[in-house]
Amino acid sequence: MQFTHPEFLYGLLFILIPIFIHLFNFRRYRTAYFSNVKLLQHLVTQTKRESQIKQWVVLFLRVLGIAALVIAFAQPYIPNENETKSGSLITIFIDNSFSMDAESQNGTFLNEATDVAKNIVNAYSYDDDFLLVTQELSGKMSHVLNKDEILEKIDEVQISNYSHSWNDLLSFLEKASQNSLKEQKNNYFISDFQDNYDLEPLKKDTLSTQYILQVGAKELNNVSVDSCWFMTPVLKQGYQVTLMVRISNYSQNDIQKLPVRLYINGSQVTSVPVDVRAQSFADVPLNYTIHNSGVQKGKLEINDAPITFDDQLFFTYNVSEEAKIVVIQEEENRYLSALYEKDSVFSCEVMNLNSINYSHFLGSQLVVLDQVKSISTGLSDELQKYVNAGGNILVFPSAEMDPTSWSTFLSAMEVPVYNELVNKEVRIGKINYESVYFKDAIEQGEERLSMPMVTQYFNYSVGSGAAETILTLENGAQLLTGFQVGTGRVVLSAVAMNDNFGAAHKNAIFFIPLHNIGILSQINMRLYNTLGHNLMQVIPLPENSNVDLFTMRSESNGTEFVPEQRTTGKELMLYFHDQVQESGFYDLVGNEQKMSTLAFNFNRAESNLSYHTDKEIEQMIEESDGKIQPLDVQTKDLTQEIQNKMQGKQLWRYFIFSALLAFLLEVLLLRFWGRNKVKS
Repeated sequence: MQFTHPEFLYGLLFILIPIFIHLFNFRRYRTAYFSNVKLLQHLVTQTKRESQIKQWVVLFLRVLGIAALVIAFAQPYIPNENETKSGSLITIFIDNSFSMDAESQNGTFLNEATDVAKNIVNAYSYDDDFLLVTQELSGKMSHVLNKDEILEKIDEVQISNYSHSWNDLLSFLEKASQNSLKEQKNNYFISDFQDNYDLEPLKKDTLSTQYILQVGAKELNNVSVDSCWFMTPVLKQGYQVTLMVRISNYSQNDIQKLPVRLYINGSQVTSVPVDVRAQSFADVPLNYTIHNSGVQKGKLEINDAPITFDDQLFFTYNVSEEAKIVVIQEEENRYLSALYEKDSVFSCEVMNLNSINYSHFLGSQLVVLDQVKSISTGLSDELQKYVNAGGNILVFPSAEMDPTSWSTFLSAMEVPVYNELVNKEVRIGKINYESVYFKDAIEQGEERLSMPMVTQYFNYSVGSGAAETILTLENGAQLLTGFQVGTGRVVLSAVAMNDNFGAAHKNAIFFIPLHNIGILSQINMRLYNTLGHNLMQVIPLPENSNVDLFTMRSESNGTEFVPEQRTTGKELMLYFHDQVQESGFYDLVGNEQKMSTLAFNFNRAESNLSYHTDKEIEQMIEESDGKIQPLDVQTKDLTQEIQNKMQGKQLWRYFIFSALLAFLLEVLLLRFWGRNKVKS
């Protein structure tokens, strides 16, 4: 037998009190003389021997009662084989993801989880170490706590926007447990165990025991604004666009006529009723006209209580007045002028090869090299910086190009070089309909009606790099191919836009992708960021930007923070880590001026409020190698249940009963022993 609180055993000294009372208060009989004993006929008589026996029995009961009471306070138990003398490391994981904010009989699932966690802590002593882990998995959670500290930390647990995988959690626990010297480890996992929470079998650890505690786990109805996207990459003032919205229904009932509202810059522009079948989703088109340029703030909204964190979806997009294009050429090209200069979508600046303003590269989305015969070292260096910073280059070769300078330039960017000029009549043979430059622009089969002829072309090999074939000739040669270079892109054409190379430049089959290359060269910001995921954003910088430090400011409460930031060429890369905790709009501020606005949303992984069944959890336990036990959170006395499992058989109740019984027998003995004995 061992004791949880052995310091209480010093209380056994109290048994000296009844012993002293017995020695000094119960003295030998004294003789009393009476003149007339007639008055004492009903007096209860006792012999001296009987009195001594009674006194010893009373003394024994008093000593027994006090000793049993003291031992009960010391909490005796019979240890099991897992118990260690040096204590244990107790790790408690509390799932505080959004699903734990669902209503339960005791408030919310999280309230129930924190109550369970406190019961677990109370089952252990001050000799044990504790770790409290939540979905944030932050480094400070690796710090070992004592019993009082973890009870305080449990009260501070709140709903979080983070939701990590089971594997991430197990890896974190494995590393965090190394901060304690305790050999015996007991891990408690308190969660609602949603269906989207993959239950991976736990690894074998002879010194660890895992306990699974499921709270809540009742099916709830929920509808979520899942995601959104534009059907066209061109976002221009005055254009009508279609915004697709996915509404997910996680309930067991069909949803009918649920209003989906769209707000742009705070004003409602449209509202559409939507029907969604149970356990399914619906993609809803929202049509509206873009009235303003610059960064636009959008919000999608539904009403679906009681789970509301996923009822709003914030997004932003940039409406450029025009795409800025720089054309470098040696001679005027009327076909290229018709392509870019005469279209209001583009702002085209033509530079002669002998008078290039390199500073204008920074503000442009596309640089076109039109039949440039030779690439100087200076031009090559500037173009490499430009494309590595996220710029786009479109190359039309010259029949008189210098192979050495061009090979050096293209090789430096790891792009295939032009080989020989092939003089051969070949038709355009194949269109890549999956290319973003052709998507939804032409129906399959239409190209057979008017495929243009190429009279000569440059041959180049695609190789094994990150290439996208846009157009090919009938003989399989590449006609138009895109290559990813850093964060930028290089598109090579095998022909130039003049009559010497044939009629490709006069045909829509060739004209469409070139036009779309100009449009899609604009740096498009991500519509929104998901908290806890993809928290890196690329922002196009304005020309001649001289901001040294950018800050982020919440539009809802005005709080500010400084994100990690890097500037490369004309792009600003922002890394937010865990600095953003609330959904909504955040302004990018530089030199006290608003540069842009970003949108952040909570993770929709928590929207599905269905849970793993007891059978599924039991199966995970069976497939695991380690010692895993489920615990019922509805147990009347969870603390006692844990103590019985970890410390062995608890005995304090038996000693309490023994103490009460001893005191009761003492009272009965003093009251009734010898009462009915009368002297004859």
